[in-house]
Amino acid sequence: MLKKMLFIVVLLMLAIYANAAKIGDWSFDEGEGQWTYNSVPGYTDLRRGSSDGTWQDPQWSTEGYSGNCLHFIGEQGSGDGDTDILRPNSTADLSAFYTQTFTVDACINLDSIPLNTFDWYNPYTIISFGGKDALNNNKDVYFLRVTQRSEGVGMLNGYFYSEDGVGHSFSHSADILAGQWYNVGFSVDSSSTTDNVSLWVNGIEETKSSSSVARTDLTINGESLVLGAMYARSRSLNGRLDEVKFYDSVEAVPEPATFALMAGAACFGVLRRKDKK
Repeated sequence: MLKKMLFIVVLLMLAIYANAAKIGDWSFDEGEGQWTYNSVPGYTDLRRGSSDGTWQDPQWSTEGYSGNCLHFIGEQGSGDGDTDILRPNSTADLSAFYTQTFTVDACINLDSIPLNTFDWYNPYTIISFGGKDALNNNKDVYFLRVTQRSEGVGMLNGYFYSEDGVGHSFSHSADILAGQWYNVGFSVDSSSTTDNVSLWVNGIEETKSSSSVARTDLTINGESLVLGAMYARSRSLNGRLDEVKFYDSVEAVPEPATFALMAGAACFGVLRRKDKK
């Protein structure tokens, strides 16, 4: 009996360890309603749109990489100019997301490619986290987006700000085209200064080095986390979003073969904890 109990305890500890780093996991399986629910217990759910008239609801779609997803119609493709967003309730506790070491991972299928490289309005934001400084201004902490590499061709861009207000930008060499599913991700390990920034597209990882760390000097609230637009509610996504995940650690990237573009389904697999260097 004692051995059996010890075995059960070990299994529970392993399960807890495997999920300890994950703080957000939204697969958008609901297919209807105003809310999409986090499969990680104890962390925030997400709400479509807002009571603000200029923040709209991304539409439920059955055309996800597998099953349902959310379809965002950005400024470029929206007739009324409104911005589709997904965010927590304004009173949600987002302290777990405000960390200098993090991983964000998502599946995207764009309706179009941004028009201009790094233009203020045109990049498509996938995930954004921000807050307010002492002057009560909107400030970004980090974001993941697609911008233009050349006409009709996009590229993945990860970005974070350090406490001195300096932005640190990192781009992936892979081309991103409209109408295809891609698994994309961005991670920053602030405990290191060498090969501590990673971007990946369909399992192909590229590492960068940064001696800076993400800022933690801003005031955050439940609206600091935004999917489909910047924290300041601009540069909105134009396309489908699925399988969004957040970690408060650096996670290893799945093997490239896992994300081979076969039959339009690119996004499946499990991120694993990356061994500390």
